[in-house]
Amino acid sequence: RSNLTSKIGFEVAKGLKFTSTTQLIYTKNTMNDQDGRSFVFAINNARPFAPFDVKNSDGKYATFFGAADVCMLTYKSATQSGITGIAQHFELPIVATPVGGLAETIIHGETGLICDDIEVSNIVSTVNTYFKEHGATPFRKAIALQNQQNSWPEFSRRLLEFIDELP
Repeated sequence: RSNLTSKIGFEVAKGLKFTSTTQLIYTKNTMNDQDGRSFVFAINNARPFAPFDVKNSDGKYATFFGAADVCMLTYKSATQSGITGIAQHFELPIVATPVGGLAETIIHGETGLICDDIEVSNIVSTVNTYFKEHGATPFRKAIALQNQQNSWPEFSRRLLEFIDELP
């Protein structure tokens, strides 16, 4: 796999920087599209005002999740690493292959899309479905509701409700 990143920027005024980051990720492998052509995995022209080198108070690069349209977890094999939880925290929909534990935390059609299998044609089809038929908005609304239902205040409320029902 080869990664090529360019970052060009200039300071418009004191404290106001305009930058553009472009990343090209390419791999030489046997993954082809439906017509048998190899393809470039991602060309990402980042949002010009997103400070990708800034970390939040937890030392994390939260901007990556905030600037993304979808979190792509299209692996041939995987184990649950916590990325789905991070993506859902930032209300970022997920497109994932059904491997490892990835699909267990995604409600297909509500919080993201799960590919039928790991074949490239199915991944391409699922990604096209995401962008052409859905987009991020309906998924983000469902994820926000799920986040609220799984919040600490809601957990506390339900726990106290349960305690009140004990004999």
